[in-house]
Amino acid sequence: KACIESIRSISEPLDLKIEHLTKNINSPYSEFNAIQLGDTALYFSSLRLVVAESANSIFPGVYVSKIYRSTMSIAGYSEGKEMSQLINNPETHNANFCFSPDKKRLYFTRCKNERKPQLSCEIWVSEMNNDRWKKPERLTRRINAPGVSTTHPFITTFNEGEILYFSTDRAGGYGGMDVWYSVYDNGKYYDPVNLGSNINTQGNEITPFYDFKTSTLYFSSDWHPGLGGYDIFSSKGGLNQWGSVINVGYPLNSAANDLYFNIIE
Repeated sequence: KACIESIRSISEPLDLKIEHLTKNINSPYSEFNAIQLGDTALYFSSLRLVVAESANSIFPGVYVSKIYRSTMSIAGYSEGKEMSQLINNPETHNANFCFSPDKKRLYFTRCKNERKPQLSCEIWVSEMNNDRWKKPERLTRRINAPGVSTTHPFITTFNEGEILYFSTDRAGGYGGMDVWYSVYDNGKYYDPVNLGSNINTQGNEITPFYDFKTSTLYFSSDWHPGLGGYDIFSSKGGLNQWGSVINVGYPLNSAANDLYFNIIE
């Protein structure tokens, strides 16, 4: 089924242009999770080398994820600068971020920098105060369940409150990482709910983004039929009621991993 889908997608490419950003953004390492705010700033995460591997060491080099900010002008993108250590804790990976609808809260993931195949991640939030980000706080155990990884937050408006979507491998899912949601109202996060079997599979579903204007969820999966690795998919609906899952097509999707889809308002 995936092979048939790949042939169809490549024979019917989307009418769009993909541009590679400049060296001020992209480095020899990994850049991901880019979010543009208006016409003035681009935020992104990058996994970069902080301790090089020595010739006589049995350990590999140390790489750490941090969140960066680049300003935008007629001249293009400025060189990405690390956000402050209030956000980029030097003891952890810091990445997978999003902004609240009013841009006054920054949600992001911290993962313990351990030499393990599976990172242990939690979602944190920082509030804006006098144009500065305050010391972040870890979300409650209702969101960050003990002993599992919780990451890829995305928050959007819903009725009079908001909904926080996120990915986690907590118990009660369908396998691997699943997308869940929690209603956020008056400063309280309600019990998370799995998005259901239309979205989640035996594989991994990650990096959710919800387009409120079209009631469409975008996410990446390594299980739904695609072109290889993780592909980006969409489904219309809300809460835990979702329509058919659709592969968004080539060339947004490729044989590589295609992640972190978002739409600039």
